[in-house]
Parts: sequence; structure tokens; C-alpha cells
Amino acid sequence: MLINEALTARAIEPHEDDPIWAVVEHAVGFPTPAKMAEVRRQYLSAERRLVAFEINGVLVGALGFEEAAPKDAIMEHIAVAVSARGQGVGRDIVRWLCSQGFAALRAETHADAVGFYERCGFEVERFVDGRFPDTARFRCVLWC
Repeated sequence: MLINEALTARAIEPHEDDPIWAVVEHAVGFPTPAKMAEVRRQYLSAERRLVAFEINGVLVGALGFEEAAPKDAIMEHIAVAVSARGQGVGRDIVRWLCSQGFAALRAETHADAVGFYERCGFEVERFVDGRFPDTARFRCVLWC
């Protein structure tokens, strides 16, 4: 059950000036213009899906994910607009994704965000990421 009953999901075909990028940017570490251009390019591929979440027509969240091994979703980006934080929107986005028929949701994150995943019920495991050897990274799995 959703906390925000008015929350609606809308799959989008992203374009350069879509307002969703201002929300997605919150989920991108050190979002330089070049890095955001790469993120936008990745969502033009057939594998990645981008979903906008709205309450009463106002954009409050974004979710980017890929369908993976049988019935798994890899969460690439999850973000909530600053004005909607602390209202359960992020948790509802996770619940929505589980309701789409996936057996498991998977994500990788850093120490600043791992608490969100734990509060949503994800199993969390610390690992060393060769790309960021001095940064705490975590693999997160939620069985839907």
C-alpha cells in the first residue's frame, strides 16, 4: 500500500529539456554537465527505463532502472524532489517498482544513502568498488 495515494507513475521518453533531469540530478554523484549528458544518453537505450512520479500533476520523484536476470530490476537512479522529501515518496517509488512483477530490486549506493535502502527493507552489504576504493559502497537487495 502506498503512503501517498495520489502518487502516479508515468513512463517517459526523456528529452534534453525535460524537467525530470533536475530531479534525477539529485541521484547522480557530482553531477557535472558532462556527467548529466552521459546519464541522459544512457536513458535513450532500450534497456533503461525512466519513470516520473507525480502528485496532483506536480513532479515529485524519478526512478531509472533496468530489467535484469529473470524478474530482477536494477535501480540506477532514485530521487525525490527537495520539496517532497520526508513524505514517503521514495518508499512509495520502491513499492511501486516491486508491484511491477519483479522478484527482487537491486541497487548500489554510498554511505549517505544506505539508510534509505535499509528503511525500505533492503538487505545491505558493504563492498569495495574498484572505481572508488576509498569510498564506502553498498550492494542492496529487496525481495519483493
